[in-house]
Amino acid sequence: MRLVMPQISYANPELLAQDFWAALQPDPDETVSEWSDTFMRLPSEAPFPGKWRTDRFPFMREIMDCLSPANPAREVIFMKPNQISGTSTAVNWAGYTIHRSPCNFLFVEPTVELGKRLTKHRLDPMIDLVPEVHSRVRAARARDSGNTTFEKEFIGGRIVITGANSGVGLRFMSAARVVMDEADGYPSNVDKEGSVPAVVRRRVSAFKRYKIFILSTPKIKETSIIEPEYLDSDQCRYYVPCPFCDHGQTLTWEGLDWKNGQPETAAYLCEQCHQRIPEYHKTDMLARGEWRSTLGTTQPSTLFSEEPTDEERQRLAQLSVGDWTAVLTSRQKRGFHLNILYQPLGMVEEWPYLAKEWMRITHTKDREALQTFVNTYWAETWEEELGEKLDYKDLWNRREIYASPVPRQVKVITAFVDVQRDRLEAEARGFGPGKENWGLGLRVFLGSPTDFTIEGPWARVDQWLHQCFDHPELGPMRIALAGVDSGDGLYVKEVYDFVRPRQGRGVVATKGSSQPKAHLLAGRTKHRETGIWIYSIGTDAAKDSIYANLKLTEPGPGVFHWPCQHIGYDEEYFQQVCAEVKVPVKARGRVVGTRYMKLRDRNEGLDLLVGNWFIVEHAGVDLNQYVFDYREPQPNAQQRTQQAERSASWIRGSRSAGRGSSGQRHSAGWLRR
Repeated sequence: MRLVMPQISYANPELLAQDFWAALQPDPDETVSEWSDTFMRLPSEAPFPGKWRTDRFPFMREIMDCLSPANPAREVIFMKPNQISGTSTAVNWAGYTIHRSPCNFLFVEPTVELGKRLTKHRLDPMIDLVPEVHSRVRAARARDSGNTTFEKEFIGGRIVITGANSGVGLRFMSAARVVMDEADGYPSNVDKEGSVPAVVRRRVSAFKRYKIFILSTPKIKETSIIEPEYLDSDQCRYYVPCPFCDHGQTLTWEGLDWKNGQPETAAYLCEQCHQRIPEYHKTDMLARGEWRSTLGTTQPSTLFSEEPTDEERQRLAQLSVGDWTAVLTSRQKRGFHLNILYQPLGMVEEWPYLAKEWMRITHTKDREALQTFVNTYWAETWEEELGEKLDYKDLWNRREIYASPVPRQVKVITAFVDVQRDRLEAEARGFGPGKENWGLGLRVFLGSPTDFTIEGPWARVDQWLHQCFDHPELGPMRIALAGVDSGDGLYVKEVYDFVRPRQGRGVVATKGSSQPKAHLLAGRTKHRETGIWIYSIGTDAAKDSIYANLKLTEPGPGVFHWPCQHIGYDEEYFQQVCAEVKVPVKARGRVVGTRYMKLRDRNEGLDLLVGNWFIVEHAGVDLNQYVFDYREPQPNAQQRTQQAERSASWIRGSRSAGRGSSGQRHSAGWLRR
């Protein structure tokens, strides 16, 4: 039984009563496929307009039924080709939810614009054509309408449509049912909160019987969302019988056969009896097909119900531990994979057409067309021609024991602060001749970047920037220059508020340049309202230098060092440093440039290296000759109290903090011969 709290205000008590009683109704025994066959109608522009028939796409029946409330599956993964009725299944599920099992429902498209198209071409026609749905959705003409492009209110819940590029949209509403459509088109990180699936799973965690449907045509292997999700499931494939020997098999591209230069002769070669199967047999083959798990056990995962019966327990007891784990996993997370060979007759991509396309691509050697073929027809990921990838373990194993807290070669210390949604991360590095550099400490300051209290993360960063480092020959050294990243756009004002009173101390605001070929020092602009300078970082140029120097292992110019002492440098940090790889950018089959591609969501460690690399270059000093003016007199008790008051004054709204003579001296002459 579901109890859904009303999401809207009701001027009409009858509407409130309708929502209340709808929420109290038990989940129906009717499955999504049964409902679709009874009620669903498709618009005239659909490939098969009119009444929906699941038997046109028999492989979709089990997928739809896994989305039914009574099915034990919590997550359904569909790795698919183009035009195989995946999105139609999601829309059917939405209609079923409105009519039979009302609750909050979230549609996530790659972008907000694609969300608009989904509403216009899929959801609105479904609402208009299915009377049982139409009667339950608020009228679009109402003054306080709950029927808009991005929101559809109905008795017992609402549907929200958003883009994966909108963190606000993903956080707008908790939902018991979520569709993540074309997931491989999502950004790798949403407002620095993590991947879209991670954000969505947090939004459904409050619901015991949630359902998530992730579907996508795969794209790049290294950044794919759908492939790892499928590999984390029971990995079902659709087995169809040979019309001649009845042998069950999956349809693979290697099995499609045609005479040399004659794609119109394309037929499927049975792997058992080697008979050529003409495509007209496909309708019957699909109707007789079945999904089988290929993970651990070949038994169909549908054999196991919500609570295993005694017979099922006996069968489980006969399995190995690995198979048992696979079966139990499959009951909660179902995964399905199809390629274009399964597409029903009557669509454009029939077997002769596919053979002809393959011949054209192999003749022209068009790699872009080949990638499209692999993604949209085979429903497989494409492996990019990656540049040399660093192994984080190599860096981890190169950690060393420093002879002193600050190695004697260090001439200047820089720091950089990366701003995240729930924390600030900062690293200090010491640079010596030839930009050889040493990690001096990584700190994470938990708290919201909007927290400007004396206990907040900014106040603690300010104290951290004041620290001294013990040099074995020169004595205490302080951080000479520091940068704060303002590039994500979420906390620009907070960054500017922190930087403005500290410019005299050598603290600057930075952002990554949008130009891929920008020089490391990509210029600066003055912020009109605050008057501070914002320095642009040529991030690709910085990463080129950093990744090249990370390959160096012997002490010398450009070499990176890290201490064995923890001080923040754990394995996760080194994985973040190696989080990106350089790949070619192609247009019309030709390489026109390069870009850096993320291999994992978190890359803060790399961002901190980029920031410090920029800061020392921005300083413009000859590290073979210059040394930071470390000989500052140590403050007495009264001076320490005054410094603490000045440090906190900016939190209380003062705009003059940090502008004393000491700050001016640093601004003009923080280096000496």
